[in-house]
Amino acid sequence: METGEGLGEKRLDKEAAQELWNLELKVVLVKWNEPYQKLATCDVTGVIFVWIKHEGRWSIELINDRSSQVTDFTWSHDGRMALICYRDGFVLVGSVAGQRYWSSMLNLDSCLITCGAWSHDDQKVLFGTTDGQLIIMSAGGVMLSQITIQETVEVVSMVWACEKFYLSEQDVNTTTTTTSLATSKSTNQLPLLAVSFRTGAIYLVSNYDDLCPKVIHTGLTAHRPRHVDTTRNPRTRSVVSEVIVTHGL
Repeated sequence: METGEGLGEKRLDKEAAQELWNLELKVVLVKWNEPYQKLATCDVTGVIFVWIKHEGRWSIELINDRSSQVTDFTWSHDGRMALICYRDGFVLVGSVAGQRYWSSMLNLDSCLITCGAWSHDDQKVLFGTTDGQLIIMSAGGVMLSQITIQETVEVVSMVWACEKFYLSEQDVNTTTTTTSLATSKSTNQLPLLAVSFRTGAIYLVSNYDDLCPKVIHTGLTAHRPRHVDTTRNPRTRSVVSEVIVTHGL
């Protein structure tokens, strides 16, 4: 299993992986926080564990259990905040240290929350639904907009390709994590949002209200394209699922 990228790239050995996965229930979500070197896992019942490596061993730092199915968990790009989406419409934003900033029950008619994402600047949070809607709220929990991009078609994931944050190279061996560890690695590229649908279509947009999306028909109706990233070619982006689909912009 591989976690992290860039300056903080790590690869877990077999023993460490067994230590992490020595859990009773199936793990359905795994999210790595590069700036703070933490790993979040979520099991099928909705219990979230935040792991941290201390003195060569992985240990549980935080546990969150709302007794409800989690549909998505995502760290903010700077690693300071976490967004949790529950299938019943409950959403929560908290700090990397476990402090709850705000939560809300979204009253949705005949649809469910399927995924969440931070905006490229971490100033907004976006939610996708089973009926093709995007719900946009501020990072402070204020409702901003609700739009339909593909009526009745489920949004399965939303991922930004944008500037990244990495663990500062000089601080890799420190035991105290602060926000100063998050340092920007500039790409000089405009941010890009990939919105993928249950049909296998992927919309590439500059923002959630982009009226002219570039559309990729992947045919991956049975899979979730979970990751979009920049390549060394500044005019190319890639979307990764079971296969790689490239699209020049």
